[in-house]
Amino acid sequence: MDRNKVAMLVKAMGDRIKVFADAVVFFDYLKEDWSAADYDPASVENRLRHETSLEIITKVATIFGNMDFPAWCEDEALRQSIKGVLDPQLRGLSVAMNVKFLVVMQTIRVAVTGIDKGMDMYDALFILGRDKVINRLQFSLQQFTLAGDSIKEA
Repeated sequence: MDRNKVAMLVKAMGDRIKVFADAVVFFDYLKEDWSAADYDPASVENRLRHETSLEIITKVATIFGNMDFPAWCEDEALRQSIKGVLDPQLRGLSVAMNVKFLVVMQTIRVAVTGIDKGMDMYDALFILGRDKVINRLQFSLQQFTLAGDSIKEA
């Protein structure tokens, strides 16, 4: 990983890193060979095995599919422009589904990063890029929301 990418990660993680070991968790979800083992089981249970998770992830994948944002997007003007389009759509989704915006964002976070805490979700999206985000949303749909033998009610 080059210096610019490391600098971008450190900036995105900000005060969430207290010791170096904290950074390792965030670097883990950047790897290419992503699998179900990369997901925190408690986060999956709490965020992806709910009745609304399938609908949230499916609709979010459609929203992201209609946008274009590169991985490792360093252009702050582009990032703010994309966030300015994306944020109202995600907020609108939460209103349309009658769920809290936090529920939408936490569902996205776990589906995309495998954990329920971390850097700002928009920073994570811009680091991973559209294609990887969509792939992970689809992976989560296949592995977790449909694979559970019982779906929790939200």
